[in-house]
Amino acid sequence: MKPILKSMNRLLIVGTRQQHEHSENGPIPTIGEQWSTLSPRLAEIEGFHGISLGISCFSDVADSRCIDYVAGALVETMPESIPDGMQAAELAPQMYAVFTHQGPLSGLTATYGHIFHWLAANGEYMQVNAPSFEWYDERYTGFDHVDSSFDIYSPVQPTGAVQ
Repeated sequence: MKPILKSMNRLLIVGTRQQHEHSENGPIPTIGEQWSTLSPRLAEIEGFHGISLGISCFSDVADSRCIDYVAGALVETMPESIPDGMQAAELAPQMYAVFTHQGPLSGLTATYGHIFHWLAANGEYMQVNAPSFEWYDERYTGFDHVDSSFDIYSPVQPTGAVQ
């Protein structure tokens, strides 16, 4: 699995933030619950145009078994009013290695295995301490659909570059 390298400008997101414990056996079930709660409320977010992001923020969590996860809507400008129970988030401009996950979420562990292998072995780019995220657009058709896909953005920089 070879990624596409992509530089992204600042991204603005409105959604919910929760802490989740890692799962050794595949996707973290509580992230699915977070999305189930947010999805019916996406229309409340001013400026939502159909693209959702799932952001993994490891650096803010003291317990290494946990991640902070933001499930939210990508917006072009920050709305004047944030819906109750939601918050705004911003990702700084960053270069990413972009991988596509195909199929049901039950195969996500294998996709992340390919990502981690590429990050460790490619020799040209290294992972940096910045949030990674999932990009959900019209290709995502559901957690158990074989024809579903979404992109995973892993933050990178050229090996040897100063961050």
